[in-house]
Amino acid sequence: MSQPISAASAPTQPASHSRWRSIEWTLPLLICALLLGVMAVFAALTYAALRHESIRAAEARTGAVAQQLASLLDVSMQRSLADARQAAMAPPLVAFLRAPNDSTKAAAAAELHRLASRAPQTLGMELRDAAGRRVLGTAPFSPNGALIAPSPGHDAEVGPLRATGDSIWIDVVARVHAGATDSLGTLVQYSNIGSGQSQKALSDLIGPNAVFLLGDQDNSMWTNLERPVTGPALNPGSARAIIHDTVGGGRIGSIVRMHAAPWVVWVGLPMTTVLAPAHTLLGRLVVTAAILLLIGAAVAWTASRRLTGPLGDLTEASEGIAAGNYALRVTPVRDDELGRLAASFNTMAAQVEDSRRDLEQRVAERTTELRGALDRLSVAQQEIVRTEKLAFLGQLAGGVGHELRNPLGVMTNAVHYLGLVLQNAPATVVEYLGILRTQIGLAERIVGDLLDSARVKSPQREPVAARDLFSDQLKRIAIHPGITVNVDVPADVPPLFVDRVQLGQVVLNLISNGAQAIGESKGTLTLRARGDGNHMAVLDVQDTGAGIAPENIDHIFEPLFTTKARGLGLGLSVARSLVAANGGEISVESEKGHGSTFTVRVPMVGAPA
Repeated sequence: MSQPISAASAPTQPASHSRWRSIEWTLPLLICALLLGVMAVFAALTYAALRHESIRAAEARTGAVAQQLASLLDVSMQRSLADARQAAMAPPLVAFLRAPNDSTKAAAAAELHRLASRAPQTLGMELRDAAGRRVLGTAPFSPNGALIAPSPGHDAEVGPLRATGDSIWIDVVARVHAGATDSLGTLVQYSNIGSGQSQKALSDLIGPNAVFLLGDQDNSMWTNLERPVTGPALNPGSARAIIHDTVGGGRIGSIVRMHAAPWVVWVGLPMTTVLAPAHTLLGRLVVTAAILLLIGAAVAWTASRRLTGPLGDLTEASEGIAAGNYALRVTPVRDDELGRLAASFNTMAAQVEDSRRDLEQRVAERTTELRGALDRLSVAQQEIVRTEKLAFLGQLAGGVGHELRNPLGVMTNAVHYLGLVLQNAPATVVEYLGILRTQIGLAERIVGDLLDSARVKSPQREPVAARDLFSDQLKRIAIHPGITVNVDVPADVPPLFVDRVQLGQVVLNLISNGAQAIGESKGTLTLRARGDGNHMAVLDVQDTGAGIAPENIDHIFEPLFTTKARGLGLGLSVARSLVAANGGEISVESEKGHGSTFTVRVPMVGAPA
């Protein structure tokens, strides 16, 4: 009967086939990759264009603001120069430089104090003679680097920016003239430039994110009107007005050179502020792209599933049929080409199943016939081998058994007699008599095995207690003193219903084999009896010897098979025959290096015949 392909009946997909290589996954991934690529290119181009426009706008804004501030400062400095020229024409100063005496000096000093008190930013004023020596001043110092005189061709001049600690100051120098061309000396005014209030006023004017810096045209010093700071790297020889620098994470700004002072004005914006709109747009584009990507992935996945679902069912059904499950079918649920392909596949699968079933039936019939023939051949071969061995044993037993038993009986009597007449003999003599007795017993056992293997008498069954069976056989064998014998026979074990002599010979053989497996080393020999609850007794003979090799387990009950240096390999073969004659069976479990356990199952009293 056909069955539709399903998750339960579908064959397991081979490990070598990667699911990620199927159309079900590659098609949505390809579409998503295409969408991602298109959106990435679009976002990159949009971001680059907006970034470029943002930088251009920032350059234009900073350039306009810098130009305005430079113009304001130029006006302010021109006013300061005019005030300096006016102050240098003060009569008390001219009089003192023309005729320095106490009277003119006092008047000049008073005039300097009056001039210094006009502006709160003034740090001090001083008067220098034509040689540039300081002759009078309101400040107790003359800063290093201050201008001594204006440049040639100038009546007044503003010096570069100077700093003392965090204090920023400038000097304005004006010539003191005696006439139209004669210079009596110079008037120098030291003034603070800017403060925290000035910085705040500029921030309010140009915006909180903009940065205003005032610097020397030789790029030797920059200030924000509050303290010295690090400014942009200005190339004095370059006419470029837009300057980018890396201070504070990167800034972009415009520089304008002043005319009334040797300064430059720089107004900049942090790159984070300039690019904030571009970054905001980029973030929105990323979110939009993620949403579009999810929508595209969902659409692509749906389309892929509609296309690859029927193909996957066909593929799994084909793999199942290739793996031997010929009952697999697909359910055609579409009317297009895929539906017709599914119907054709089902027809083909039905034909393959019928052909396979017919072939399997024929093969099964031929296999059954061949297996029966092989089984019969194997049984015949085993019977032939067993017959040959038994024939050989019969001849050997008939020709040797009787010839050896009489001499062995004579030797046994002789050893017994010597033991009686030599009771006071030395220990060595007694030891050797024991050796003779042991070896004669071994020879008698071999002869007995030969005769027993040739013929097994019908058992004379009677009730036999398992504990008595074990104790009787332990009395018949000498066990090495290093071997501990444990007898475990519960009191509730019913008597056995066996031939006492035959089963005793079996137990004796197993005890002897266990003792030989342990050898002269220390070990344990355990004799155990129990019922199996089905009128059968289970006798275990367990030793802690070297165990039996796995390759010998299947042969140890065969006649003439032995791994010992001595013996004919008949003991276990005879034991199996005697157990079978008593309606039981014998088996062995062994592990190399961990001993062996021989198990005999025989009927108990009350067992059905």
